Amino acid sequence: MGAVVQWGVKFIYSYMLPFCHHSKNYTGRGAMAQDRVKQLLQQGIAAAKAGQKDQARQILQQAVKIDPRNETIWLWLSSVAKDDKERIFCLKQILSINPQSELAIKGLQALGVAPEQQAAQPPAVPVIPPEKLNKIQASVDEFLRTYNPEPSTILEIEWVQKNKRRYGESTARTVRRSAYVIAAGVAALLIVAIVAIALTIDLTREREADVRASATPSHTPTNTATATPGIPNTPTPDSVDPETPVPVPQDLPVGNIYGGTPTAVYPEFNNSINFQMQTAVAYYSIGDYDHLATISANERTAQPSACFPETYYYEAISLAEQGGRFNLQQARELLEDALDRERVPNFATCEDSPLLYTGLCVVDYYQAISDPASPDASLLDDGTQQCSQALEGDRRLEKAYDMLARIYLVQASQLGLTQSYNRAISVLTQGLEIYPASVNLLLTRAEVELSRGNAEEALVYLARAKTVDPASEKVLRLRAEAYLSLASLASGQERLLRYGRAAIAAEEYLLFYAGDPDGYILLAEARLQEGNVDRAIFTINRVIENADDLPETERPAIIEAYALRARIYQQRLNWPAAFDDLETLMSFEPDNLTWVELHAQAAKELRRYPVLLNDLDTLLTENPTRSDLILQKAQILSQTCQYTSSDIECDFPAVLNDLLTPDFVATLTPDQQAQARIYRAEAEFAQLLENTTISASNRRTALQAIRQTVQSALAVRETAEDYYLLARVLNELEEPEQALEAYSWIVYWNQFYEYPFGRDAERAALNLRNQIEDAATS
Repeated sequence: MGAVVQWGVKFIYSYMLPFCHHSKNYTGRGAMAQDRVKQLLQQGIAAAKAGQKDQARQILQQAVKIDPRNETIWLWLSSVAKDDKERIFCLKQILSINPQSELAIKGLQALGVAPEQQAAQPPAVPVIPPEKLNKIQASVDEFLRTYNPEPSTILEIEWVQKNKRRYGESTARTVRRSAYVIAAGVAALLIVAIVAIALTIDLTREREADVRASATPSHTPTNTATATPGIPNTPTPDSVDPETPVPVPQDLPVGNIYGGTPTAVYPEFNNSINFQMQTAVAYYSIGDYDHLATISANERTAQPSACFPETYYYEAISLAEQGGRFNLQQARELLEDALDRERVPNFATCEDSPLLYTGLCVVDYYQAISDPASPDASLLDDGTQQCSQALEGDRRLEKAYDMLARIYLVQASQLGLTQSYNRAISVLTQGLEIYPASVNLLLTRAEVELSRGNAEEALVYLARAKTVDPASEKVLRLRAEAYLSLASLASGQERLLRYGRAAIAAEEYLLFYAGDPDGYILLAEARLQEGNVDRAIFTINRVIENADDLPETERPAIIEAYALRARIYQQRLNWPAAFDDLETLMSFEPDNLTWVELHAQAAKELRRYPVLLNDLDTLLTENPTRSDLILQKAQILSQTCQYTSSDIECDFPAVLNDLLTPDFVATLTPDQQAQARIYRAEAEFAQLLENTTISASNRRTALQAIRQTVQSALAVRETAEDYYLLARVLNELEEPEQALEAYSWIVYWNQFYEYPFGRDAERAALNLRNQIEDAATS
């Protein structure tokens, strides 16, 4: 029964929730009845999603009494029914309202009940008589004896295979073997039949989570996560043993893939607010903060003499978790107002409430990390005090343990207080002693271990969290990240295997959350690191091709996808494609200097010098003393501008007077000084050729100085540009033999590198050679 129950809940979540607030099926008596049905339906859904089945069933039964023809109510009632008999009744009621209801038909099929309207229909799949199977069995056995299947790899995932025998598996295997010798059309139909039967088996017979994706509501891209033929997984070395499963405590509650294990709310609510606040918490659990705030405010005003901390706490932490300066300030004021309320004798009070101190700790944490790049240390300290005070008053506040550990994690990982790692572990150890199955505490412990570089230990806690909630988005994502981190520490064949394991973890994440671009990024990273670049690009493209359909909240993942693809293109020296992706990244984040610098590199490789100059100016605006950027700009304005047909002009005065001043050159390393002096020499030589008023002796002295500069630079490093400048200087000094020697160096290497001035050097060398020969024969 459990699988069917959870199937119903998950399926209804996915397809009916968007309609719950806009149902047109209300047939109650007038507008008031419709409003009442709507209110009850919302409360019932919230309770069902929070795992409070009994409460949800009571609320929905009230709703269906008012509107017995409301299909939506019957659907939700079927998801929280006591047993299969009650569930079948609900589903049949739906069919009486809507005979075409796909949800009801599939639900009844999963329960083994054929809908009446389908009873007269012929079977969709041909059935082969047993006699025919017996006749062909000998041929089948001979075929299987000689059949040599294509070997598979460890990294290739056969998602429909399971380690444990399933109900009906031997029969399915017999049919599958027989299908080899039956006509192609019948064989295909048999395979369809086998899959259809497997999909209706009660999955609670197995402890492991089914690998089929659940119908989780998400912004699912149009494309699916199925691998394209022709882009195979990277083969895994046969000599490497597969990974040993991580052991988990046997006393942990085992969840299933259709939903986590519900936990009781702590502290328990006062009886006078229990029903309303249970509903409010259910709304909080599904992110419906508006209804949560409405219920909390109503409960605060309903009993003005009493102060119940819960009516402030849940609204405050929901505001904090949404983020934003206004929400955080509002959350703080809400909590402080509650703590400041005067106590009325014989009524509930908020005075010194550990729950409210926990709320302030949550607000301090989110305010402190509002700028992730620069956490506020003082706010983190305040949060530490608030959480500690909360735990002194009540050692069972799970949220206080979690937030205190998260504060320590930020202090350790971002503020350099490495001792806070141990403090975080100590706090989480205390919390897990009380709540060993807390997914939140297990996740935070895993994050702590991952942050301190202990990915193997992180996987231990993630295995426990996955046991409790196998379909948790945070658990599956962090698990893939942990495998990536673990693989980065390995080498050789083990590295290949571990990146393959990380890819499998990412694919498992995508099976449950096929619309989440973060999963594709993780999968692409794993494929890239294991050397399967084509598969990595294919995976990244799934995000980029669907970027226009993703919500604004997924912009960071889209940016990461473009950044990863640009990196791959750069590694492959596909500079045009890299340039285009970096253009997109700069349009997303124009102030991100990382994209500007990578864009400048691509522009340089493509010889788009006006673009490169613009990028260099942007970078120098933020960091005007970066010597590498100054030298690169000086090279373009003194040297490159002479040899390229791009739309750039030389600026020799700027090179000599603004960029490469003597004081600046003196601060450079020896190699950089050689570069700087060459660029100055280029500018001085160009100005010297344009100077018609200089005397011959001064001109020769200047040429000799430039010659000495170039020869000194060549002693440090040899470049074609240096030889080209030396050859021209020697030509001006009327030393043809030495000039020819410099030109000849360029001519030789031009065969391999095709310098932009290579043709000019060849012509100059030919002229000099002829000139020397003529002089020798005259």
